[in-house]
Amino acid sequence: MKPYPVEYRHRVVHLTADGYSTSDIAAVLGTSAAWVRSIKALHRSGRPSGLRSPASRPRSPAGRGRDRGRA
Repeated sequence: MKPYPVEYRHRVVHLTADGYSTSDIAAVLGTSAAWVRSIKALHRSGRPSGLRSPASRPRSPAGRGRDRGRA
């Protein structure tokens, strides 16, 4: 699943400042309320709400040792 655009994250912050509720923001953006809450929490904590680096993503166990054991 692709992450939502960074623009959506900025819109969450702006709509929250304008007084919209979490459910209203989720309806406007077409996202889940849980996602909106997570962006709000990132913003409150002072952490950047942009995309995380690919290095911070967990790797699937299937892809870790794909070439191991081959001669």
